[in-house]
Amino acid sequence: KYEIDTWYFSPYPEEYGKQPKLWICEYCLKYMRLEKTYRYHM
Repeated sequence: KYEIDTWYFSPYPEEYGKQPKLWICEYCLKYMRLEKTYRYHM
């Protein structure tokens, strides 16, 4: 629903930290690299 730019360091694992966009579940806060994974999770 939202796209938020960050201006601070985020403590995600390195393979996630270099992604241009992370998909975060609004219910469980699980983070995913791919929209496809996010859609399957929902």
